[in-house]
Amino acid sequence: MELRNRAASALAGLVIAFGAATGGAYEVREGVKYLNDEDIQIAAGDVLTAADWEKIAPLIPDGYEQFIRWDGMRIEVQPSGDYAPYEAYQTATRENAGKASLDADGNLVGYVSGYPFPPEEVAVDEPEAGRKMAGKVNWNPRGVGLELDPIDWRIIKRGTMVRRLWSYYWRLYFCNKPEYAEMPNGCLTSDTNIEWKEFNHFTEPFDVKDTMLILHRYLDATKDDAWIYLPALRRVRRFGATQKSDALLGTEAALDDFWGFTNKVPERTWRYLGKTKVLAGMNVDLDVSDFGGPEGWYPLHKHYEVRDAYVLEAVPLEETHPYSRSVLYLDTQQLNNLYTQHYDRDGQLWKGWQVFWKWSETSPIEENHGKHVPLWMGPNVINVQSMTTLSAPCHNATAKGATPREARTAFSLTRLKVDSR
Repeated sequence: MELRNRAASALAGLVIAFGAATGGAYEVREGVKYLNDEDIQIAAGDVLTAADWEKIAPLIPDGYEQFIRWDGMRIEVQPSGDYAPYEAYQTATRENAGKASLDADGNLVGYVSGYPFPPEEVAVDEPEAGRKMAGKVNWNPRGVGLELDPIDWRIIKRGTMVRRLWSYYWRLYFCNKPEYAEMPNGCLTSDTNIEWKEFNHFTEPFDVKDTMLILHRYLDATKDDAWIYLPALRRVRRFGATQKSDALLGTEAALDDFWGFTNKVPERTWRYLGKTKVLAGMNVDLDVSDFGGPEGWYPLHKHYEVRDAYVLEAVPLEETHPYSRSVLYLDTQQLNNLYTQHYDRDGQLWKGWQVFWKWSETSPIEENHGKHVPLWMGPNVINVQSMTTLSAPCHNATAKGATPREARTAFSLTRLKVDSR
């Protein structure tokens, strides 16, 4: 552990020194690089290789640089796309402006739909700036649902794939969406205290086949439910709150980590750290062939863009939580996680998430067209301490909603038993 910490500290020191070493004028504070337009040395159309590393490194978050850089690397920089929220969401933001607020415990109250607090109106130094920005992570313009069929989970350790899993995934939002404005109580069903529900079904390999999970996220911050069906036991068991921060089925991802961050806002202390620029995988077509290099986990995607990002820090209130803090980089147009850095209890970088997205309007799936929403294409999660990665390309990403009847049955505990037959 001591050697590992020294190595991580040395890496952090190199990152802090980088701006001065390359002549850059950008600031580095608490491991975050703050860049402005004048600090960017690359442009759309550039094809970058290892020889261009000094131009690339400022745009990659703390600790992740060593996993992007290798002799055969090639990054094709694309124009920064316009991924504005869909029109109904923008209208809801305008019509509901000023209705949302935070109570004494930091819970969101009076929220209807759209952005609860327009991001451009939140100042870094204002009280509760962190919580206001974090609230937008939960309520960003993702649409009403997302189906992934399948997710290809690939666990790689030092160039060798040690495990591969396949699963089906569906998340559906139930309340506070402009699409539900004309429905009773503004929700999809009579479940008016539900933010979203998720269904996960692992189909391969044999030892996890038919392992299934259902999660219910409540609007009430004091409640959360999760259940897992274990085929070996043929029983449904409740997932405890502490288990949601544990690695799922031997991967590097915990349930709380999905989408880069899936925990409840009141369970963290939040700081809004400001804005920067990052080189991110936006509007990508992700596949297993998009990872390579000497370790087999380096992103090789052609569609990288320079994106403006809000930077947030989240510190768990739970003293036994495995993370001491997390740093989130959120796209300023869609509030998607582009990168998330998780630090261990010793304050050393532990896991780096790089998250990839596809714009619905360029999706090969016609059903997505006209939705104007980002589609989660999967993460590349690197445990910098064990040198293990989870690369999980998501296929057939579909912006999928549901009828009230479908919503009532698709996420019920009965499904855990029926689908396992």
